[in-house]
Amino acid sequence: NDKQGFPLGYGDENLIEPLTEIEYLIRFQNIGTAPAHTVVIQDTLSPLFDIGTLRVGAASHDFEWTISNNGALNSAKLL
Repeated sequence: NDKQGFPLGYGDENLIEPLTEIEYLIRFQNIGTAPAHTVVIQDTLSPLFDIGTLRVGAASHDFEWTISNNGALNSAKLL
């Protein structure tokens, strides 16, 4: 239900130095009355990011991820 990036950066635009590693955290929960069957998260990354350096870290569930031609990071988990 939220996403965060670390470091937070500095100034009004939250600028970071080139070549700084960014940790990206996405949290979500199912607050409905029935189990979720498919969870899909999509976020379009800035073209300033070097997609070739992306490393996917730990997650609470197994998932698959792709990057589309427009820079959207897509992840899905079938529950």
